[in-house]
Amino acid sequence: MDINFKSQILNDFSITKEEFDLGKNIFTVNDVHESFLFYNKYSFSIIILSNRVFVRSNNSDLINSLKNDYSDYPAQWFTEFENIKKLEIILRNYNIKIDNFFPLMTFSDRYVKTKNFKFNRIDKKDILSYKGISKMPFAFDEDDRIGLSFYDNNKLVALCGASTIGKYLWSIGVEKFYFDKKYEGLSSAIVRSLALIIKKEYPEVSPIYTTQFSHTASINTAIRAGFDMNVCICGNKIK
Repeated sequence: MDINFKSQILNDFSITKEEFDLGKNIFTVNDVHESFLFYNKYSFSIIILSNRVFVRSNNSDLINSLKNDYSDYPAQWFTEFENIKKLEIILRNYNIKIDNFFPLMTFSDRYVKTKNFKFNRIDKKDILSYKGISKMPFAFDEDDRIGLSFYDNNKLVALCGASTIGKYLWSIGVEKFYFDKKYEGLSSAIVRSLALIIKKEYPEVSPIYTTQFSHTASINTAIRAGFDMNVCICGNKIK
């Protein structure tokens, strides 16, 4: 597992390396902290990775209930439809509903080959110049860190950016504006190129990539760029 992603998990779920290394499902009661991964700042969150289920909330009764049901539950079956329906019922008993259920993808060491495009680097000070052109790659606030662009002559074809999303993690977003056949493979190439820059120049953080299960093209882009699939489930109190 990526060392920085592991550090984020230890941080957000308030566990030690020794507890992590036991390989068991984790159930944590804690309060949200600014250093958490954005998706762990919800009232309730689950991250499923490496055949493990990590669960946190500040509601001890909810966590105890989930621990009773899922302490030994196999992570690979957790997202089955029937189990998600069961989870929703448990959460409803504590006035919580699922707000999002999505792929949270982490950068791996496996080798993948992408097409060779020439990208232009976008430093932090230059990111605001793209405001109004694209909404996907940048937050256009202090969380923005770095980006890449791809031009065909003077035509902007694609943008890719990374923004802070946790103490140890930056989130990568990408947008492609033209879909000619000659640009096939561009999205995965620009995402991978930015991820490799982050790994090389900023060893204290790691890139992640999030999307939705309905966006199969986006999931495929991340996989082709060298990212691996995990799952995140977030919930908040019912208003």
